[in-house]
Amino acid sequence: MIYLYVFLYMLTLGFIIDRYLKVENVDNRELVLKEKVVYIPMIILLMLPAFLLAALRSDVGTDYTVYLTKQIPEVLNGWNGEVEPLYRLIIKISGFMNNLQLIFGITHFIILLFIILAIKEKHESFFLSIVVLFGTGFFNYSLNIMRQSIAMAIFVYAIQFIDNNKKKYVILIILAVLFHKSALLYLFIPFIKDISIRFIPAIVSLVVTLLIRNPIRSLLMWLTAKIGLYNQYFGSIIDFQKTGWVFLVINSLILITMLIASTLNHLNHNKLAQRYIFFQYITTFVTVLSSILPNYERLMYMFMIVQIISIPFFYRTMKFKYKLILFLVVSSLYITLFYRLFIVSNIGDTFPYQSIFQ
Repeated sequence: MIYLYVFLYMLTLGFIIDRYLKVENVDNRELVLKEKVVYIPMIILLMLPAFLLAALRSDVGTDYTVYLTKQIPEVLNGWNGEVEPLYRLIIKISGFMNNLQLIFGITHFIILLFIILAIKEKHESFFLSIVVLFGTGFFNYSLNIMRQSIAMAIFVYAIQFIDNNKKKYVILIILAVLFHKSALLYLFIPFIKDISIRFIPAIVSLVVTLLIRNPIRSLLMWLTAKIGLYNQYFGSIIDFQKTGWVFLVINSLILITMLIASTLNHLNHNKLAQRYIFFQYITTFVTVLSSILPNYERLMYMFMIVQIISIPFFYRTMKFKYKLILFLVVSSLYITLFYRLFIVSNIGDTFPYQSIFQ
């Protein structure tokens, strides 16, 4: 129930921020004053419960024990293992202060900071972004893939710089790589950022990929064996070879919703709208290949996280009569996803919640 309480609290504050704290038609002095006195403190209060939930947890999430028994002791004993430099620094600082629980607090402070900055800079709805943050399961999943979640959060913030400040985008992605090497994939985004996704070609390509996924798996196994990367995961304990139907169906419906919203709002030539659709297409494409990709959720969430800012964007651009429909459709999908995967199946073992005080 603690997740529900935190979600409802954040949803309420998100609504208040959206409704009453948006600054319009004021001079810079009033804007700065309002940010310092009201806006920023309210955002801190908004994210505080989620931060405390992550920072004070005990044995919540499969990686909690893995970190305490493997990664953290290895780093503190001078063996870097597979832990990237900046996360090693967090571990060493916590070890120096003789408080390993700090690792979990610092981790989610960084994650939530970059997510909040992304929402704030894009001037999107905090209310809807909170719905997506929890509805996609990203918050719960971040209790496991902690280093990679930091990288994902940095990417969401960095998206705004792809066009107008490529240098800053690259610097931010390099920062992300120093937390998790999977962020190297984000360095290719500027080269493919202007790909447009159209309804019929998108659906056809996804269906065809689903039908030929087994030959694709054979090709991937051969290719990864040749280059010596990722091949160890095929046939391992995380290679379930089962289709993630819940993620596949829901992400497909969200992609379709975005494509329809783009058409209804005449956004087929809007760069940002098309980029968000492209990221959603990648997300859906990965779920189509879920049965052949070991631990596919990690790759999927690398782009699914963009929904935190893309769903509010499409909502904002829609005509009033369509907004309620979009909200109801998306909310229903997220409720289904969270209930089926995180409450019933308990992926990532984030239920039940217990704190360090229990």
